[in-house]
Amino acid sequence: MIVEILATGNEVVDGDVVNSNASWLAARMKERGFETRFHTAVPDEEELISEALRRAFFSAGGEKDRP
Repeated sequence: MIVEILATGNEVVDGDVVNSNASWLAARMKERGFETRFHTAVPDEEELISEALRRAFFSAGGEKDRP
């Protein structure tokens, strides 16, 4: 299964904080057989977070492919 890691936070987007959580999570996903293809970071803005979630969800096939 292909996954995308989505981080939220102005501090991550601005480079004030290193996104070490994404690195840790990608390693855990790999151990469990997942393939991380994208690391995405968005600011603390509700509309941008919603957009990133919609894009990730629909790039995975959207609702028609969901059980």
